[in-house]
Order: sequence, then structure tokens, then C-alpha cells
Amino acid sequence: MLAIVSVGLTSAFTLLLWPHGRFALLGVAAVFALLLGDRLRRDRRRLRLSERRLAAIIDCAPDGIMTVTQDHRIVSFNAAAERIFGRPAAQALGMPLERLIDGPARSSAPADASAPRADGAAAVLSGGLRTTHALRADGSQIPIEVSVAQIEQRDERLQTVMIRDIRRRKAHEAEIERLNRLYSALAQVNQAIVRTAAPEPLFRDVCRILVEQGGFRMAWIGAPEPQADTLVPLARWGDDNEYLDRVRIYTDRRPEGSGPTGVAFREGRAYICNDLFNDPATVPWRREAERRGFRASAALPIRHQGGVFGTLSVYAVETGFFQDREVALLMDVAASVSFALENFARAEERRQAEQAVKRFAAIVESTSDAILSTTIDGVITSWNAAAHCLFGYSAGEIIGQHIGVLVPADRMSEPMAALARIGKGEHVRHFETARAHKDGRSLPVSITISPIYGAGEADSCPLAIVGASAIMRDISERKKTEAELQEYATRLQVTSRRLLEVQENERRTLARELHDTVGQELTALSLNLVMIADALPAGAAPAVRSRLDDCRTLLEDTTAHLRDVMVELRPPGIDELGLLAALQEHARRVASRTGLTLNVTGVEPRQRFPTPVAIALFRIVQEALNNTVKHAGAGAVLIELREQADLLRLSLADDGRGFEPARPAPRASCGMGMTTMRERAEAIGARLGIESDIGHGTRITVELPRTAGSPAEPQI
Repeated sequence: MLAIVSVGLTSAFTLLLWPHGRFALLGVAAVFALLLGDRLRRDRRRLRLSERRLAAIIDCAPDGIMTVTQDHRIVSFNAAAERIFGRPAAQALGMPLERLIDGPARSSAPADASAPRADGAAAVLSGGLRTTHALRADGSQIPIEVSVAQIEQRDERLQTVMIRDIRRRKAHEAEIERLNRLYSALAQVNQAIVRTAAPEPLFRDVCRILVEQGGFRMAWIGAPEPQADTLVPLARWGDDNEYLDRVRIYTDRRPEGSGPTGVAFREGRAYICNDLFNDPATVPWRREAERRGFRASAALPIRHQGGVFGTLSVYAVETGFFQDREVALLMDVAASVSFALENFARAEERRQAEQAVKRFAAIVESTSDAILSTTIDGVITSWNAAAHCLFGYSAGEIIGQHIGVLVPADRMSEPMAALARIGKGEHVRHFETARAHKDGRSLPVSITISPIYGAGEADSCPLAIVGASAIMRDISERKKTEAELQEYATRLQVTSRRLLEVQENERRTLARELHDTVGQELTALSLNLVMIADALPAGAAPAVRSRLDDCRTLLEDTTAHLRDVMVELRPPGIDELGLLAALQEHARRVASRTGLTLNVTGVEPRQRFPTPVAIALFRIVQEALNNTVKHAGAGAVLIELREQADLLRLSLADDGRGFEPARPAPRASCGMGMTTMRERAEAIGARLGIESDIGHGTRITVELPRTAGSPAEPQI
């Protein structure tokens, strides 16, 4: 380029010396201007290209970049700055920096205490790396890190502000701080477990540590209140505003039991709620939670003895607080509390076992039963005070002797047979026999013998039977009482049978009297009413005729009731038609009265029963049907009368709710009915059987041997 310019200048001077040189000089100038303009255009293109490249680099930068003037006005604003401040560049250009960056800012380097403190944008533009907050267009603030560089442009000084969004870093730092606090809380909880000897103070310490050290707003441990189906606090910390006193948490599936704590207890799993105001399960508690600033919660089950003992619940003031690591640490806390409960239980078991040993020793010495122990060969090794009183031997006299010294001569085989069973690990319970007193008297006793286990000789057999423990009770008084009771029961049975006989005779007499007197009088009264009705003139008052019709209807109802009473007192046709016909008629009347489906099957026995026997069987069925109607809740009943070669079987089966025959009857009336049926069966020499099960109905069976009902008429 310089060579071209030199050539041009040389040519220009030459032309000046040439005739008409001024015209040539103008041409040279034009060429020179053309060459210089081309150079300037190329330089401007390169400059614009460099500017566009620089602008693209700035616009693609991950950090926000702004340029501000000396009066803090923004003159450039890249795309990252738009994202950070939440506003477009067109809106930000020309704005003062104070509207976008909060102040005062603080330097990341140690501050000089003697230096004056700067505020706002001036503090940011004073240089250095600073941490402050960006003021977004929506009114929110986010943490940012700011650095500033000075730019000299012509006669103007500009500053480039580099802005970095540090929300993720701040969140990471906060997460690390939270985890450190939780790790510290877990360590302190474990220390509390080591120090504490009871559940209540441990629960209180755990809640306190989680609030004071773990950074939670509130923590509480709850357990169920069975009578109210609610979870009640056993310990709490941070509940200064009495949140737990204003809410109710149930253990069932109602809305107040379907939140985090209720689900954690009922299902035995952790329930994490990172947004209390967007979880449908937290609706019942939102108002109280909002008043106290709760934004997230976690509930974890505390386990004990294979089940859920209660819950540990914590509350945080930040939405999304509980992440995987926080939850894992909280689960460690709940597991530590569960472990402590198991330790408390084992310690309590040891304490109770020690107390039980002491109590057992005291019981052995104070009991009225003789308690002694022997080796597996029968040598007496212990002897309590009651044994001394029962047999007359002191401990010094008897210990070391063989058990045979207490056995009468005719029972010498019993001790060795019992010890042989004990050697096999069996128990001998309530074996009644006789033993010898020191003075030679024979004492009736009840004996219970159990094996005594001790350490075995081989490692493979840690426990072995090393002896036997015997409890002997003097049953002389009981034997005497049993004999008296047996005699009394015999007299009572005779009296009961006599009462049944008298009752049946009274029923028969009363039925006959009702039939012969009241029945005839009612018949005469009916005839009189018919005669009165016939004698009324045709023009008689309607009210009189209506009253007469009412009287006739009432008389018919009374006659029907009287007939039912007589049937209950004495079954009709039992003497003429037999037992089966009487049962069928009675079943028909019960079915019409109660709506039950009653079926009577079978055949009348070939040999007619004596009347007392037939009446007793009928009364058993009658009482059984009464019990079925009152207590069974049955829909159908089957009555069967079957005859075998040497046995007559009468049974009644229903499909009701059933009961457990071994337990007392649910009602006194039902119990008396069973007793009456059994007494009637025993009175005629029959066997009464009752089979029942909950939900499977009841079957009552009466089996009467032919020899009991045919030749003679037993008294009932």
C-alpha cells in the first residue's frame, strides 16, 4: 500500500511539471481518495465484524454482563442479565443500577473496619467481588455475586458489571449446613440414648435436639390413645403456640387421620410432605400450620416389639426442605429411638426377672403349698416351710433323703414312674394320690411335678433336665367337701325332678280347669252375644250394634289366647296322636308366630312312649325352640325324630349365630333353659348333647335308650 502511495506522489509531481499539469493533479488526487476510501471501508467492516463477534460472545456468556455510565445508568444488558433480573434488555437500558441491585453489598474479602461503609450501587461499583441480591421484575430477590471492571472509551469512563446467579451455590451451602446440623443432631440423639434410662426423658431430649440443633421449627413424638383412636403427644419441643393443642390427629382413615402423621402410624412408613399447602392430605391443618409458618413436614414411624409404637413428626419453614439425605438422617433418628425402646424393654425385662426371682423365693417360703425339689434320681434338694408343716419333717431332716420316704408302701412305684416322665420333658399335673406323714398317717394330696432345666455338659446341649420340682397340696378338706357336695347334689337332683313332676301335674290340672270352666263360660258368653244380636230390632242404634260386634270379636280373641295357653300348658294330642304329631303342631304354631322356617321330620316310634317320657321330650324341644327364637337369630330350624334298634334320637338344629358351649350362657334365661333341658333328660335316663360354634348354628341332641323309656314310667 505504501508503494502505491509513493508511486502516486511521484507521478503527481511529474505531472505538475508537465504542461496542463493542474488537470493531471486533480486526477491523481481522485485516485488517491479512491484508494484511501477503500481502506477505510475495509477497516470499518473488520471493526463491525469484531463488534458483532464480541456482542455474540457477551450475549452467550453464562453470567450477566452490564455496562453502566458514571451516573450509574445501564447502557448494555446481555441475555444472561435478562434471565437473572427477569426483565428484557429494552426495559433495563437507561435504568439506574440501584433499581436492579440491592445494597449494601458486602465484600467477599475481609472488611476493613476503619473504612467508611458504602451503600447501594456505589458499593457495588467500588470494585472487588461482592455478594448481594438482584431485584427481579416480579418483586422477588435472588442472591448474586458481582464483580466490576473499568473501561475507558474516548473521553468517557464506563464500568462493566459481571453478575453471577449463585442460587444453586447458596442452596448447596444451605444443604451442607442443614446436613451438618442433622448429623450433629443425630450424634446428640445417640448420646442422649446412652445417657437416658427411661422413654419419657429420651423423647423430650430427642424433640429438643431436633429443634435446637437440627434446625426444625417444631418436633414431637406421639403415641395412640386407644379409647379415642387419636395420636397424643408424649413429648414436644418448639410448640410455643400450642399447635398440638389445637389440632386432632386420628389413627383411622377419616380426613384427620389421613395426613402425614396418621399415615406414618397406620401404614408404618415415612410420609414426607414438602409443600403443606399443595398436599390434599393436609387440608384439616393448613390454617393452624400457616399461622405458625410451617411449610413442610415429615412423619416417621417409631417401632417397638415388631409393631408401630408411635410417630416422630418434624416441621420446617421451607418448602422442599426434606430431600433424600435429610429423610435418610431422620429415618436414622427414628431407628435410634426404636432401638432405644427395645433396650428399655430388655432392661425392664431384666429388672422384672430379678424381681420375679425375689418374689418367687418369697412365695415359695410363704405359700401354703408344700414345694420341694429333687434330683432326677429322686434325692430331695429343697424343702419349704409349708412342706415342713404338711409332712412334719424339717429341712435339715429331709434334704438329702430319697423321695420314697414320703410314699406309702403300697404306692412305691409312683415316684420313679413320675421321674421317668419328667426325664422325658413331660409334666405331671394335678395328680391325686396319698403321701405319708412323719407320724405314719396317710395324707391325700394333689401333686404337680415339672422338670428343672440346667446347663448341659455338652456344648450342643446347653440345657438339660437336672431335676424335678413338685408342688403338693393337702386335699383332705377338699375331699370332705366334695363328698358333702356330691350328697347335696344328689338331694338337689331328686328335689329338681320332683319339682318338674309337680310342675307338670300343675300344668295338666290348670289346663283342665281352664278348659272345663273358663272355656265353657266363654262358650256360654258367645252364645249369649249371638242371642242378643238376634234379638236386636232392625232399627236398633248403629252404635249399639257396633259395640256388640266388638264384644264378639274380643271374645273370639280371648278364646284363641286361652286355647294357646292351654296348648302351652299341655300339648294337645300327645296322649292320643303321639310325640311326633305334638311336635309338628307346636312347630306350626311357632312358625306362624315368629316367621321361622320349621321342618319336623321322622316317624312316630313303633312302641309308644309313656306319657311322662313323651312330655319330657316335648318340653326339651319347646325350651330349645324358645332359646332359638330369643337368642339365636336363626332363619330355619330342623327337628328330627329317629328310631334305631336300641336308641331313640331327637335332635333340633338351627342356622343361627351359635355360641361356645364351654363358656357361660350369654343370658341368664338361656342358661336356665339349658339347665332345665339337661335335668329333664337326666330324669328320663336320656343323654343331652349340645354342639355349637360361633357363626355355624347350634344342634341339640337327646338320645334315649329303649330300656329307659319303654317298660317303666320314670318320674319327672
